[in-house]
Amino acid sequence: MQTHLLKLEPPYKFIFDEKYGRAGKVIAVLLKETDDPEGPEHGRTVSVPIVDLAYTWDGTDLADCTVLCDEFFPRMSFDRFIRCLMMVPESAWFPNGLFSVYEFGSQLTNLGIRVLFPGEGETEGQFDVTMKTKLLLGIDQGEYWVENSFGDFFFNGRYQSREALRSAILTRRNDYYRAFPRKTFRIRLTTDNADFKDLVEEVNNTPYERDE
Repeated sequence: MQTHLLKLEPPYKFIFDEKYGRAGKVIAVLLKETDDPEGPEHGRTVSVPIVDLAYTWDGTDLADCTVLCDEFFPRMSFDRFIRCLMMVPESAWFPNGLFSVYEFGSQLTNLGIRVLFPGEGETEGQFDVTMKTKLLLGIDQGEYWVENSFGDFFFNGRYQSREALRSAILTRRNDYYRAFPRKTFRIRLTTDNADFKDLVEEVNNTPYERDE
């Protein structure tokens, strides 16, 4: 295997690795030319990102990453934030993995990236809105599930009990609040499934206490 280092020029891009759920500022690319016993025409070049602080994202191809924004304008839309969540495989989500809504929000904050909500201006804190999301809920072969929702927020998962489902929805809702502690917004969940309306209302009526 041959390798070549390609240094990039500013403005550097912030990228999101959907396979592992990590964000970083890519400053260089390590080009790995793989050998193939059948001949060079069967080989391929993998572009491994090197992010700020010279950390190499082994196991990641730049082609599989999403560009969030660049360092000259470190802003991204809330819609892109949600799309990134939907790209991460279920195995990477907490508790099976380390990824969560809060973890992703914390990564962006540490990188200096602001997520702009729909209708939000550039002055953080001057934004107050109720954001509604309709949940798809049901039971399948004894498992309780919540899937991609209609609305502003993304919920997903399968659980062994109704209580586990309620707890997971509440945790995910709270993670959105935790991910954006300096924004003023409210999440209102709804569902068309009559068997789960009491569960959803219980979540809605459970207040979230913001961290001081």
